Amino acid sequence: MTEVLDAAALAVTAAGVLALLAGPVQGWHAALGLALDFWIGAGLLRLSASTTWSALAVAAAVVAVRSLVQVGRMRRSATIRG
Repeated sequence: MTEVLDAAALAVTAAGVLALLAGPVQGWHAALGLALDFWIGAGLLRLSASTTWSALAVAAAVVAVRSLVQVGRMRRSATIRG
């Protein structure tokens, strides 16, 4: 089961990298948000495979970065509309 979860986490991580590479097409903020969403999913898959403190810390760090990016996007859109 662990091998399946590791393979799935690797595939989701790769999807995040591809989403980030689409930045010039979609816009960097949208691409970064999508990539971070994929990486949150990969972190949660890894966390379900091994419940170690380091896996939990990585998942929490990605969630924190994603939250900061979302706040930045909201402030930017409020400034533009302002």
